[in-house]
Amino acid sequence: MSLILNLFAIKNSAPQNIETNFAEYAKSTKGFLKESTELPDEYGVHMTTLGNNTVCLFTSYAQYDIDEIARYLSQSLNTTTLSLGIYEGTMWFYNLYKNGCEEDCFSTSPSQCLREGENVKKYKGNAKKFSSIWGGLNEKNIEKYFFNHEKLLNKRKRNKKAYPQDSCEAWDGWQMVDFMEKLGIAYPFSEDTTDTKDKFFAFENKMSHKNLE
Repeated sequence: MSLILNLFAIKNSAPQNIETNFAEYAKSTKGFLKESTELPDEYGVHMTTLGNNTVCLFTSYAQYDIDEIARYLSQSLNTTTLSLGIYEGTMWFYNLYKNGCEEDCFSTSPSQCLREGENVKKYKGNAKKFSSIWGGLNEKNIEKYFFNHEKLLNKRKRNKKAYPQDSCEAWDGWQMVDFMEKLGIAYPFSEDTTDTKDKFFAFENKMSHKNLE
């Protein structure tokens, strides 16, 4: 499976507090987090803050346990975090955490996310629960994203957008960015991030040098 990107979003936490707790996580895994003047080609993190939400985008050349980092920060910062990712350009997923507990999961291709003992139903997502935990969100504005794309056998359905204003069709993993916009979180490098505050970091830990299969 070819990784495209991994990122996580953090609600209602000051960037400085995020940096401090992120650095503590890195240290606990025998690694480091160091600010950089530009985004490193490998083992890099692009931190973007827009309003009350901060997004950390990881360069795709390294493997990290993004879910564990998001869970750790949700607990240490006593807040809500969301890990997201795209694989092979067509599959996207998320894991939602609140105060260190996993609250909801979703994948457009659930069979590819299964770990030992898990059922595909775990990754169907729950728009109502997600909206309640994330806050400031109407479930009707995201519920059409919660669809198993493995069932998109009809070409017409594959090429249909979840919402008319979206940029990407159902089959496209970059539909994740449309979903992010509904949540009020900015995808780094997009045209809508001119008012963001950006910082770059080098980040390595015990997972950094494991090759993706």
